[in-house]
Amino acid sequence: MSNRPRAERAVQNGVPCAVGEYKQRIGTAKELRPGDNINLTLTKLLNKETDRASKRDVEVRARSRAIRSQEVLNTLFKLQQTTTLMLTRRSNMIGTESSNPTTNGVG
Repeated sequence: MSNRPRAERAVQNGVPCAVGEYKQRIGTAKELRPGDNINLTLTKLLNKETDRASKRDVEVRARSRAIRSQEVLNTLFKLQQTTTLMLTRRSNMIGTESSNPTTNGVG
């Protein structure tokens, strides 16, 4: 059994490996060849993918924060409408009772 990393052995043996698929997936044109520095190549790829992932995370967090903010605004708007409606009804009821004392709860 060799002491070389598994990915390096796979490249050396011509076996499709995760590193090659990974490079291809993120758009690197160069194929891995025997003798390539796998660790350096993989580190560069991981850094590039990490940058992309962190940008995606930031976008996802911003989007979810905006959605939550919109939900809060919608809830506040509904609460404001409900409160306004209740106050309007109450003021109408009070106005009706005070203007007609004969129907003030006594029939």
